[in-house]
Amino acid sequence: MGLLKKSAPKPEEAYNAVKSNNKTALAELVGKGCNVNGHKDQFTGDQCIHAAANKGRKELIDILLASHADVNSQNKIGQTALHCAAGYGYAQVVQKLLSAGANTSVQDQDGNTPADLAKAYANCPEVIDILTAAG
Repeated sequence: MGLLKKSAPKPEEAYNAVKSNNKTALAELVGKGCNVNGHKDQFTGDQCIHAAANKGRKELIDILLASHADVNSQNKIGQTALHCAAGYGYAQVVQKLLSAGANTSVQDQDGNTPADLAKAYANCPEVIDILTAAG
């Protein structure tokens, strides 16, 4: 009698865990092989990494980065997680994303880079300084 192979959890389960700020559930899902890049919100095109960056959820970002989240994936308006974090002034998240290889020069559909959004919306000199230093 053979063992049944269990399939990995559905990617939308990871997205829902991020949206509900459930660190434990996210860690369990990725531990079971859940693909954190496999789901895009039907309205925004956001992936898990965008959802965590939009809320400045550092611990979720750590789990996602350790699970090979695509830091340069773009949503429906061309924004990456770095755009999201920069626009809200989440300096620690910006730093984590940059350390993971986030591209500072990606432009959204309006031609804005993450630094442009930080200057326009975040009112956070620390984020602007971090992005300027990163290039």
